[in-house]
Amino acid sequence: MHDESGRADSGGTSGGGASGEAQSEALRTVPFSKVHRTEKFVCSKSERVAGFFTKEAPTLLKYNYCRIFILADPDDEERILGYYTLSPAVLRRALSSKQDQRKVPPGLPYH
Repeated sequence: MHDESGRADSGGTSGGGASGEAQSEALRTVPFSKVHRTEKFVCSKSERVAGFFTKEAPTLLKYNYCRIFILADPDDEERILGYYTLSPAVLRRALSSKQDQRKVPPGLPYH
């Protein structure tokens, strides 16, 4: 899972295959921690993804709703190249009992 290193290349070969061929460094995911520079994370394709660390992550982590894993830059372990989250289930406040509704993190959709 998150502690296993994987190759960042396509696995195939192309071209001449010279003996001095450069190999890409393995990328790996690590659990999110306070050492990661979230303020420097950018995503030009999605405003929601770009704002995850400032808008959603604090609430989700506070209520222990999910775990966050970081794809760290091999040359700078504090730099975030990407991330993913894991949570045990999708919660819908409307389908929860009144007692459970009080436990659902604020900001999650009602429906």
